[in-house]
Amino acid sequence: MSAMSAMALRQKSPAPPNRAFQPPPGYRGSDQPLFVAGTVIHNTFQVGALLATTEGGQLFEAYDMLLERPMALFGAWRNDDVPPLFDQVRQIAAVDDPAVAAIYGVGYHHEVSFVALERVTGPTLRDYVAHYRAQSLYIPPGDVIELLTKLARSLDHLHSARQWAPRTHAGNIVRLPSRRLVLSELAFHQGGLREGSAADPEQQPAVLAPELLAGLASASDPERAAIAIDLYRLGAVGFELLAGEPLAQTRLQVQRDTTPSAELAKRRPDVSPLLLDVIAELLADRPEERPPSAASVAAELAVIKQRLQPAMKILIADPYEPRAAHLAGRLQRQSIRVTTEIAADSDTALAAIEAHAPDLLLFDLALPGSMNSLELCMYTQGSDAMAACTLIAIGDSVGPADAAVLEQLGVAHVLWRDSSADGRILELARECARQLAEPS
Repeated sequence: MSAMSAMALRQKSPAPPNRAFQPPPGYRGSDQPLFVAGTVIHNTFQVGALLATTEGGQLFEAYDMLLERPMALFGAWRNDDVPPLFDQVRQIAAVDDPAVAAIYGVGYHHEVSFVALERVTGPTLRDYVAHYRAQSLYIPPGDVIELLTKLARSLDHLHSARQWAPRTHAGNIVRLPSRRLVLSELAFHQGGLREGSAADPEQQPAVLAPELLAGLASASDPERAAIAIDLYRLGAVGFELLAGEPLAQTRLQVQRDTTPSAELAKRRPDVSPLLLDVIAELLADRPEERPPSAASVAAELAVIKQRLQPAMKILIADPYEPRAAHLAGRLQRQSIRVTTEIAADSDTALAAIEAHAPDLLLFDLALPGSMNSLELCMYTQGSDAMAACTLIAIGDSVGPADAAVLEQLGVAHVLWRDSSADGRILELARECARQLAEPS
């Protein structure tokens, strides 16, 4: 071959591509999403926008076309180092708790495994804290007790299934409008990061217990060690809810000889020492000094809530004192905390109302005094102090017309005096107590 021919051949030969290896579709690092928006999977699930990309796969918004409801779709990468998706789904589905996202189905689409699940949207607990701090306020202690009790019960159910919550912190817990709490790691990372963010929720910094920082976690009883670490994380969430900032941030600010619990007591003099003690025990440096279980924490918080809840005030206006005393005794023997007062006529009842408005007023329709029962109702309706009071009327004979008039005057329940009346009153009193205990 001549030199000219060899040169011409070299000029015609294509140059080798000078670019890095591009993973094929379905594998981590591919420039193509696992599912294309608009794709319909299994004739049911329509893929929407990409919400997040993680080391394990991609999370998508989706829509259930058959049941006509929004949902989420998580697809797993096909890489060998990605844990089997269906094993993860089985573990999550084994936990019966509101903190777990509902699973709608699993399957494959073009060799990519996926799970269809409940769409979880809402602010995180960290957002909830920020909402209060933006107004220079702190979350009320009653709300904190409610949130921590729900979390403790969820952790207990998780531990009963021999599972743990390694990424639990206030930024990974979603608070739904229904007040339900969902752990992001039990919802395939929904809510754990802002949609459209490039950050990987699996790589968010975890709350590290002291034994993990020191490398001293117990190897002899790994299950107990995992429970103790989860309880420390629960304490860190409780601290952030009360202090208004993450535990790690406070640790950087306080002096070495001041514990976070002591700092919390300074900031929140409005918080009961009982609740502060629970947080301090959860954040104990030594695992053996923490509570024995999440269930025990939930039980203690329930007791604290009951102790801090003011007693419900009940006024019984009944001319027959033995009957009223018997009912008062039955009410006081209930699990709810109540104080009862008896008035034999409308004048005594009016004086009691003016002295201290009750939460529940039970009155006999034949009540004697300068006011009859209807006039007493009209008085309560015009009183600001009685605006939150529940009125229950009871009589020997109550017709539909009488009941209609009483309801217009603000009476919540009109009862016929019979053998079942006391039981119905106790039931209504418990319901009233539950409503009073709900945080506003």
